[in-house]
This record gives sequence, structure tokens and C-alpha cells, in this order.
Amino acid sequence: MGMCDNACYFCRYGQRRWQERRDGKVVVMSMNTITQIVNSLVCLKYTGRVSYYGISEPLLDARLPEILSFAKKSLPNAHHTIITNGNLLNQEIADLLFASGLDHMTVSAYDTATWQRAHSIKGGYINVKDRRPSTGYHWENRGGNIVQLRGESVEGNCARPFTGMYIDARGKVLLCCADLFGDVVIGDVHDDDLNTIWFNPVFARYRSLLSIGERRSLELCASCDHDGRGHRREGSE
Repeated sequence: MGMCDNACYFCRYGQRRWQERRDGKVVVMSMNTITQIVNSLVCLKYTGRVSYYGISEPLLDARLPEILSFAKKSLPNAHHTIITNGNLLNQEIADLLFASGLDHMTVSAYDTATWQRAHSIKGGYINVKDRRPSTGYHWENRGGNIVQLRGESVEGNCARPFTGMYIDARGKVLLCCADLFGDVVIGDVHDDDLNTIWFNPVFARYRSLLSIGERRSLELCASCDHDGRGHRREGSE
């Protein structure tokens, strides 16, 4: 889903570029596309992490329990996760999501009320991250897309294109979660299966150059300050 109920400056929803490009429509991944992705993972006997968010607020999608139930039954050995800002989270919703197949939830708490509420929820694997302004948390510039945080880029390898595949609500496979506006499209799940996209020439070029620490010639990577860590199975980054 391409929407959020916050407009934080350190995310795309608080950026002028997002506001200028919006057409008033909320893009939601169709169930047909979700089914296609899950079935492709089933064919690959996938046992890694499946995350239901992607620069958006997953709890805004009323279909989330249905999606989780279908995906968990299809991919029982995969690790199913979400990251939420917690604005809509309560005990009832948490119980429903975990009963539907969720393995792990990370709550990024941006205010004290959410921080306290998230800690009060019982049951399930919930990791609460303190993102309140008072913590002084360092936000990444997301490939230079967060204009308030543009500065010196970071040299060296980056494991993200080696450890994860980021699919937006339209079914486009983007470089990584730093690609807030879909500038580097790797492929489209409606045109190719996931295995073909994973090994395609665009991904191969990025991986080849990143493996030798060359970011300067790569779009987004050249301006990015991510430290190079990849995606973890529990999905709590």
C-alpha cells in the first residue's frame, strides 16, 4: 500500500517531491499481484523473510489479516514480518495479526503515547523501537532522497541488493527501500518471475560494483549514507 498516516520529514511522505507527484490516488497492491508473488515464492521453496510494509503503514490495509493468512499457509517456513508506526495498534489488532500468521512485529514509536501503548501489548514477538525525537536517532538520507539529510555519501559495499527484493504497490521491483520514488526499476512481477528478476542484468550490475565498494557510478547509491548492512531475517532494522 502506498500510503501512511504520518508525514515525517525523514520519509517520502514528508518530502516535497512526494507531495508534488501525488495524483490523489492511493495505490494498493491487488490480491492478484499478491497471489502471483506468493506463488512464485512457493515455487522457489522460499524460507526467508516476507515483509508487509515497504515505506508505508501496513495497518491501514484492512486486508492485512487475510493476506497474512494466505501467505503463511502457502509459505509456512518463511518468516512473516511487519514494521508499523503503531498509531493504529492495539491489543485486538495485534492478536488478530499474530493469529493470522504474523511472526514478528516491529513498532517504530515516534511519540510517548505509542511507546507506552506498544509496551503494554501482550503476546507475540513485538520489538519496540524508540524513535522519539528526544533520542536523537540518526536517520538515513535514503539514497539522497531526504533532502534535509543530504550530506557526504558513504563508500564501500552495500548488502541490501544481495539480501532483499523490494516490490512496490504496483508490482515494480525497485533497487531497495531507499528508492522512495521508484527511480531505479529492476523489473516488474507482472512481466517476469522473481527468480528471473533476481538474476537480471540491472541487479547484476549493482551487485558487481557494490561488491568492490564502487558506489559513485550507481544511481541512488552515489548519494546514499547507508552503512552497508543487509536485511535481517527478523526484519527489525
